[in-house]
Amino acid sequence: MFIDACVYGVVVLLKNPFLVGPPVSGEFFFDREELVASLVSTVGNNFALIGMRRTGKTSLVLRLCELFRKKGVIPVVISVKQVTPLTPENFLKQYSLAASKEFLQDAGAVEKLASFFEGKREGFADFLNNLKLTVSIKDVATIWFEQSSTPKDLSQLVQKTIFFPQSYALEKKKQVVVFIDEFQDLKEFGPSFLSALRENMQKTPNVSYVISGSVVGLISQIVGEK
Repeated sequence: MFIDACVYGVVVLLKNPFLVGPPVSGEFFFDREELVASLVSTVGNNFALIGMRRTGKTSLVLRLCELFRKKGVIPVVISVKQVTPLTPENFLKQYSLAASKEFLQDAGAVEKLASFFEGKREGFADFLNNLKLTVSIKDVATIWFEQSSTPKDLSQLVQKTIFFPQSYALEKKKQVVVFIDEFQDLKEFGPSFLSALRENMQKTPNVSYVISGSVVGLISQIVGEK
């Protein structure tokens, strides 16, 4: 029990019903049923979740991922805060890796794939030939393998990376939802990067996007721009 207030000498004790700390799931997630139902029922549309820190955005994303999986929709989650150092190339690499984790569902294969993203060259051809990988995963692995030896034009890298989930969705006849948390941090890459990102995202009909941000004014400005 916690002391909530002391009024006229009377101590009021209330049991704290909330967990403060990491994102919650399961029975600890409640009171947003209408919002969750609305988002899950409109797969294919894009949304922005805007709110200050510690207002439950990440918990909401986890809940949506759980329900999307039950519907056969593949969720991919990228947290911009976890991209270090934050560069366009590292963000796109994290994007590809997050998608690969969902598509492969094989920790060993994902770990090996990540090493090729970082420039490891030994065993690359055998990796592609021996594992039963989808065409789309082979394509993105090749992109990053080539990028590590001969850096490509950034606009081409954006296009190839953003189209990765679209290619997989078409190949598997699935719908994919990509969540990008703390999206406003991408603003520092400049307007040309965001423009390229938007342009390519608009060309992926089998992929929908949920972006979230805690800098309310900035994220509102980003989603309000044409």
